[in-house]
Amino acid sequence: MKEYFKELVIAGKIHAAGTDEPVINIEIAKEFINAGTDILLIPAPYTIPHFNEEDFKKISYYV
Repeated sequence: MKEYFKELVIAGKIHAAGTDEPVINIEIAKEFINAGTDILLIPAPYTIPHFNEEDFKKISYYV
């Protein structure tokens, strides 16, 4: 993405509106980062279904 778009990229999935897939997990976070995300939006634990402190820790430590 950075070869085509040089500006700041802020990305993330914050709510699960109408979907049954995970909003974010470590694999999804890695995909965003590998695609060139500069700032990754991570929801606070327990603010979306099935997302807890451990999920938050895994993602934030990786980032």
